[in-house]
Amino acid sequence: MSRRENYFEKIALVKQKLMPAIEGLNDKQLRSVICHCSYYSAGRRKILTDKEREIYDLLLSKGFNARTAYNWFCLINVPDHIRQKILKKQISYADAQAKSNAWRRMISTKSGKEIVEQVQNIIGGLEWKNTNHTINGI
Repeated sequence: MSRRENYFEKIALVKQKLMPAIEGLNDKQLRSVICHCSYYSAGRRKILTDKEREIYDLLLSKGFNARTAYNWFCLINVPDHIRQKILKKQISYADAQAKSNAWRRMISTKSGKEIVEQVQNIIGGLEWKNTNHTINGI
């Protein structure tokens, strides 16, 4: 198995290094600003606001690539079950993004929501016993 990085530690490190400039920004706003910085560094955005410029300069001075930092920040909103797999280093960044996107597509449809609710009701109603016994006498 290849070496998997702890992206959430890297996100915390970036936040720590950018702390003076990011006060008052929530995670979604910070991700948006870093996205703009990423596009700027790739030449897809021509200008940055003063706040974006300050954060971009801090990213560069602290040795972070804007695109890489943006990729890390995209993992902030992944569902908990995917987050746990990332923390246990069971899946890679690409797998996490793919699973997160598939989960969002599935959950956004009406039938997907109904399926998730039914599964939660079924699992919530089960009594778990040790592995040698059946569930609820089944």
